[in-house]
Amino acid sequence: MLPKIAIMVLAIAIAGAPEQVVAKPAKAIPAGELVLAGTPVRCGAARTVVTALGEVAMTYPGYILLDPTLFAMPHGIQHFWYAHECAHQLFGFDELKADCWAIQTGKRLGWFGLGDLEWLEANAMRMRTDAVHPPAAVRLANLEDCYAAAHDAQPVKRVAVAFASGF
Repeated sequence: MLPKIAIMVLAIAIAGAPEQVVAKPAKAIPAGELVLAGTPVRCGAARTVVTALGEVAMTYPGYILLDPTLFAMPHGIQHFWYAHECAHQLFGFDELKADCWAIQTGKRLGWFGLGDLEWLEANAMRMRTDAVHPPAAVRLANLEDCYAAAHDAQPVKRVAVAFASGF
């Protein structure tokens, strides 16, 4: 029996875009128009499809698919999963690399903190294990290493310009 993702990819390859294939109601969002936790997000030209998936998110070239349950998660976690799927768009289907890129990007940009890492650890059962997804324990160890290696958020530098009279 083929896993759900393989069936979906096969159906998309045959029929077209994910929003045309998903049997459940789906909302297609053009690239750059998705807002997560009040913040607009973009992953290049990738479009987003919001539909019931049975898991938090998945990717297909040119598309990021999100389950509606994602929007009830903490803000940093919403951004983490979107960035994780974006990493697949950028770097391919290496789960550990996608996890690492997402967590390091989030820490550097300031939307992923230690509390978010702890949330992922407490909710590790949401992480699928199969031929392409390593066990949760492996992924969590990788996330901890990537978080530790990431640079903290850099404060925005504001330049104050003062003009002396006569200028």
